[in-house]
Amino acid sequence: MKRFIFLFIIILSCSLFQTKRIGIESYLPRETDVPGWKKIKGPIVNKKFPSPYAKESASITFELYSNKEISLRVRVLHTHSIVYSFMFFSQERRRASSRNFTNTSFYSDRGYFYYNGRYVISITGDNREDRLLGEIKQFISAQESIFRDYVNNESLSPYSRLMSDKKNDFSLLYKTDCLSITSKPFHFYSRYIFLSDNKYDIFYRPSSKEKAKNFFNSLLKDTSRGYTFTQGGDLQVCFRRYKEKYLFVAQYGKWIFGVFNAESMETGKDIINLLQKKIKDFK
Repeated sequence: MKRFIFLFIIILSCSLFQTKRIGIESYLPRETDVPGWKKIKGPIVNKKFPSPYAKESASITFELYSNKEISLRVRVLHTHSIVYSFMFFSQERRRASSRNFTNTSFYSDRGYFYYNGRYVISITGDNREDRLLGEIKQFISAQESIFRDYVNNESLSPYSRLMSDKKNDFSLLYKTDCLSITSKPFHFYSRYIFLSDNKYDIFYRPSSKEKAKNFFNSLLKDTSRGYTFTQGGDLQVCFRRYKEKYLFVAQYGKWIFGVFNAESMETGKDIINLLQKKIKDFK
């Protein structure tokens, strides 16, 4: 009996000291988390984020006690799934001149950004981030501590790794629409590849064979885009002129894939054949 009571006390004490976070603002740092900084604005919570892919966001701004000209803003964005977190994160990474990047974070002249499951965190300043790396690291440490108890059970699709290598991983992008391809919503991954010192922007998306065929056929019927059908069979290919180059779209099995910026017909066909081979070999 005494042993049972002792174990009950231990479990109860552990639960009391566990941090239970309620509301998105609880994922923001407090003044006690970042000694030397004073809160000057927030937390500001936005429950009506202007995107169907995000639930809410919260932000807070701090000012350095020793230098009031230096301030940093922390924003936490809560999305509906990890793929949408990656979408917001990757679009920011593609726009920035990234330095010190990993698969889940990067630091650039725009600040520090990372995503963790369904959350995207940014730490930005007053356009002087190149001189604020030490201060930003203090906030990074605070955010890592805050998210220590957050358990993420999601991961990106393994298909996102298609054509992956260390040279182009920073460019991996997820988008939910692309008017250059179609007039309808189109979800896809995109990344740069390098061939003969030239950079090409490729895209790809797996679904089902039926959906892939229907999508490809819809492109041919969309007269506003002006696609030209160039190859049939197991590998179907069409193309159109786009920004003084060629946009190629192909369907093979359950895959839709292509390239945005082939400089010639021959290059476009070569890239389509390369992507088809990579898809065949993809595990």
